[in-house]
Amino acid sequence: MKIFTVLSMDDFSKKLSLEPFSSLELALVRAAWIARHIYGLTPNENPAPQHTGFSTDVEYLVYQDNESVIISVLEQEIREALPHFRGDHANSIPEPPVVATPSPPPDDPREQSLPAGWDYSGKPIRMDVLLNNPESVEAHFDLTTDQQFALAIARVSKRPRFFFLTDIGVLVQSSALYELKNRTEYGWQIKDHEMEYLDSLREIEDIDYHDD
Repeated sequence: MKIFTVLSMDDFSKKLSLEPFSSLELALVRAAWIARHIYGLTPNENPAPQHTGFSTDVEYLVYQDNESVIISVLEQEIREALPHFRGDHANSIPEPPVVATPSPPPDDPREQSLPAGWDYSGKPIRMDVLLNNPESVEAHFDLTTDQQFALAIARVSKRPRFFFLTDIGVLVQSSALYELKNRTEYGWQIKDHEMEYLDSLREIEDIDYHDD
């Protein structure tokens, strides 16, 4: 199984963002959008794969500016863990049966049942509507602050593998929800990140919608 992670790093503001995607195409579109709309840069539209030196990981460099701004897509292979080493007496001591517990799937901010905002009549909509009919969705930065926080909290609540990288480390779902509900500095960052992400999808899907 492969996962494609969009990495954007700004050495000036010390901001680092990681966003996982299920396909290379979607990850490259998102990386190019970040270059244009967040940093005002011209991205490499067709980056060549480069080996990172870490096993079979591959990097697609979308933009790099004298190492101060880096925007890339990391392609990683997810493998099963190696069997536990049992020592020389493994055969003499019976082990209890192992019951496999399925882990949650990787975080997918595009999952179609997730909350995605409101249409122009004020009706709540899900991601499937945003992806299939973007023109019907109200721009997320036109929402009130209360609506933005409510939407971010609703989205993070339904994503057990959610994570957000900050200057103090990684915030997982429970920590992110605390920050959002208390509207801390990191809560505002998470809220803004979710709104930027949704509006970027709204713009991308709107362009695709008109091209058809």
